[in-house]
Amino acid sequence: SFLSLFDGDHEKATQLEEKIASKMGFDAVYSVSGQTYSRKVDYYVLSVLSGIAQSAYKFSNDIRLLSHLKEFDEPFEDKQIGSSAMAYKRNPMRSERIASLSRYVIVNALNPALTASSQWFERT
Repeated sequence: SFLSLFDGDHEKATQLEEKIASKMGFDAVYSVSGQTYSRKVDYYVLSVLSGIAQSAYKFSNDIRLLSHLKEFDEPFEDKQIGSSAMAYKRNPMRSERIASLSRYVIVNALNPALTASSQWFERT
């Protein structure tokens, strides 16, 4: 450990840790009590990503609904083909992709919460 390198001097160990973090482009460090970190960190990060995905899904779903009502259309590419059943129909393909990927992120954000809650005797 850094403490053993500096004969138990916490201040020197902290300074070294901050210098290493700064060189790597980080403005802060996360205190870890051992070799593992709390799995809640994964949950916090993925919760933020899930929140972004929720907004993207809401936005794309609104676009899809407006498209259905003919109040809004996505751009139609030159080589784009309409619906398989109705060639003249313009499907909101970008919004459909955004919604699909957003659902994927939202659902996967649940995984770290389940992992964090079921880690037996892990230091948290």
